[in-house]
Amino acid sequence: MIKMFSKKYKKILFIEGMHCEHCAMTVENALKKLGDLKIKVNLRKKQVEITSKEYLDNQLISKVFSNLEFNLKEIKDI
Repeated sequence: MIKMFSKKYKKILFIEGMHCEHCAMTVENALKKLGDLKIKVNLRKKQVEITSKEYLDNQLISKVFSNLEFNLKEIKDI
């Protein structure tokens, strides 16, 4: 059997204002609206790692944060 490998896109978001699990859930739920994403929130580092099978435009991600009380400082492709 031949197994097809699909490309995955990863980004790290650097976010100010996340302090607790409630903050993490708010960010996670907002990002889930963008599609089928794997999301890992690291409160200590104030980072969110997202993995997607489809490319996500940084402007689209920024738009999500324009409606939240958190400050998206940087988006890094990895």
